[in-house]
Amino acid sequence: MGRNIPAWGYGIESTEHVVVAWAEKARGSGWSNDLIWVLVRDGDGHLRIHAIQPTEQNREMLVLHGPSEAVCSQLTQEVRNAIILSKGRG
Repeated sequence: MGRNIPAWGYGIESTEHVVVAWAEKARGSGWSNDLIWVLVRDGDGHLRIHAIQPTEQNREMLVLHGPSEAVCSQLTQEVRNAIILSKGRG
């Protein structure tokens, strides 16, 4: 099986595919990191997640990081709100 290995040092097999990628700004006291998370499904249906560091991101990833992080953050909050509301109705 062929493996396509991008700059960040790991790749996916020909039987695997990227399900979704999303950006996240991680912060703590005195540090921050702008990650891109990648969800991969293998040929058996198993899922795994990789983190792509800013130094490993290409130009397009860096450009799309801000909008992706904003949309995903808002969508995550809306899902949390919906789950909380549905639990309150039960």
